[in-house]
Amino acid sequence: MKAFTVYQPYAFAIVTGLKHYETRKKRTSIRGRVAVHAAKGTPRFVTMALDMALPEHMTLHYGAVIGTVEIVDCVRVEEIRDSLTERERALGDYSPGRFAWVLQNPEMFDTPIPARGNQGWWTWNGERCRECWCMTCDAFRTEACLEGKDVCGKCAPDKHTSYCPWHPCENGGKA
Repeated sequence: MKAFTVYQPYAFAIVTGLKHYETRKKRTSIRGRVAVHAAKGTPRFVTMALDMALPEHMTLHYGAVIGTVEIVDCVRVEEIRDSLTERERALGDYSPGRFAWVLQNPEMFDTPIPARGNQGWWTWNGERCRECWCMTCDAFRTEACLEGKDVCGKCAPDKHTSYCPWHPCENGGKA
């Protein structure tokens, strides 16, 4: 599945249906369902308008695929700018010359799936580390896990909140 990485809280806004357009410098020809990855970092600044556009109580996850959304079109921002709500304006950069990916049918995962993102489009295969992911809890094995902690033997307990660097899909196919 194709995936794109976006900073929080924008990723949250996409998968919860608050953000209907993803604005970028470049057009995309990709259509259909794509994965939404929340970057590990945070943007340099969060405007007061953005802060006011989002719910007060939201749980933000970082360094994980948090859901999916369908891209149904890509238009120039000039075509839609006048029809945007204040919330939508706060959630994107609608400067002239940019493009808006039209988003529909968002789905937020119950449990975020840790993954290493990338700039631009990248391929996400949806897998988790088979050794340190608990199928009972549907989470990384930690002290709270129903089957015990640190079963992987490769991952340190403090690494269980991010991707597993020893999983073949996380390090370029090298186990």
